[in-house]
Amino acid sequence: DGGKLHEGHMAQDVNKVMGEEAAPKGKMINLEHMAATGLAAIKEVAKGQEKMHRRILRLEDVKRRA
Repeated sequence: DGGKLHEGHMAQDVNKVMGEEAAPKGKMINLEHMAATGLAAIKEVAKGQEKMHRRILRLEDVKRRA
């Protein structure tokens, strides 16, 4: 690579962490798979946030009634 500075993910690292589907043979990154994985993670975080929000609302209601 002639000593060039690289930015972003390296395919070998993505392969180690996320497996063959994300970075086949550590040669390239499957951006479609990465995008789908990221979207699934965002959805899970959003579900957790909604659950916490509902809990806070219930606790605030209990506090108001006390």
